[in-house]
Amino acid sequence: MRTIEIALLAVMLSACDQLKGPTGPEGPQGERGPRGPQGDTGEQGPAGPRGSTASIEELQAEVDSLEVLVEILQAAVFDRSTGTGTPVPSASVNRVEGSIPGIASIEFFIGSRENWDADIDDDGCILGVLAKDGNGSTIFSWKAVVSVHVKLFVAKDLSTTKKKYNAPYFEKNYTIRGYDESEIRIAFTEYASRIARADRFESIFIGPYVSSVAEVVLTQSDGSHYSYRMNTAVVLPN
Repeated sequence: MRTIEIALLAVMLSACDQLKGPTGPEGPQGERGPRGPQGDTGEQGPAGPRGSTASIEELQAEVDSLEVLVEILQAAVFDRSTGTGTPVPSASVNRVEGSIPGIASIEFFIGSRENWDADIDDDGCILGVLAKDGNGSTIFSWKAVVSVHVKLFVAKDLSTTKKKYNAPYFEKNYTIRGYDESEIRIAFTEYASRIARADRFESIFIGPYVSSVAEVVLTQSDGSHYSYRMNTAVVLPN
């Protein structure tokens, strides 16, 4: 009898377990736990080398370079068709000061070969710039500092100012300080190697030469400029 009671009780408990009631409401969420400790920060990289401090002399050199650049940008490009305008000066141009009293035009000449050092060999030719007044007379006494831009082209023939090539075989800017410095030395080493064999001629009077179109522009401190172009023989080394 006792065994039957125990079996019936087990059956009843099993039935109660299968007949579950509805799920009750979810309880409130528990509080968030404390934040863990922060990880270690990586090591900082080494600092770069410190830049050097410019000296007063270096800063002055930069200022001087900028002044030269301004002078170059202010110059106008030479007008080849009319012979007027101001040529672009080279980076080595010095400041121009003053003007030549009474100047109305310029002319120039290119002389024969010259020797200006101690050896026996000729060194180049001389280009002389002549300031002219309104009557065409040469002005001999002046002390202004002026810029002179020189271009030499191979001429198309022996008597014309037409150019055989568009590019000059010589181009340079000079600074003349008064009439006493109005003769410019142009060394053979600056142009002779640029003359083709077919453009070289020979004369019993002056020796080897190249028939050239020479253009010269003189610029004063007030911006006024005077130009001249002509066909001329430019001597070459023997």
